[in-house]
Amino acid sequence: MLCPLVMGGCTHLNGHQDDEPSVEEETLTCPSRPDVQWSEKAEDEVIHLTLHVVSQGATSYHVSYEGTIYKDSNSFVVQKDILDTTLSVVTKGQIYNMTIYSSNAIGNSSVYMFNFGASYIPLYSISTHLIRKTLRYYVQVGRGASDYEIDSVYITQAKTGEVVLTPDVGPGTAIDISSLSRGYYIITVVIDNQSYRRLFTIIQ
Repeated sequence: MLCPLVMGGCTHLNGHQDDEPSVEEETLTCPSRPDVQWSEKAEDEVIHLTLHVVSQGATSYHVSYEGTIYKDSNSFVVQKDILDTTLSVVTKGQIYNMTIYSSNAIGNSSVYMFNFGASYIPLYSISTHLIRKTLRYYVQVGRGASDYEIDSVYITQAKTGEVVLTPDVGPGTAIDISSLSRGYYIITVVIDNQSYRRLFTIIQ
């Protein structure tokens, strides 16, 4: 996108032009679309996203990202002609939509968009179904996962971490939680030596 700035020789009111040579028309442009190189790695439920961004004519970069599930978002502006940075983002087990564009005194570039977060999509996730004093859990299988074996299941108090139940049941089987009082609890399902958790609430 061109953002023209026109300059030329000066003409007097009597119609005569100065003897000075005229200045040829110049056009200043908005920055080019960012050229983005990026990589990610997951570590302890955090994604480390490395960015190298170059945009011809840029004086600043505008970066924003939003989670596809929880819609948590963040944005920032860096006043540089080249952007080199590493972001650390708590994953929450979701993909993020990233947008980057650059700007200068004339205007903004077009937007570069991509998704990140795939390096920490869990193989399995847990959902729960609570009816009165009966709890059931279910296992959702992610991409790339295959058959699984449940090693153990236990329920803890969310605040103290104290184990209050150790039901030896598979997915979809009713768990009697009538012995538990009101409050927040976490069911943990251990699959192939990896723990997957889900918070649930007893309200009566």
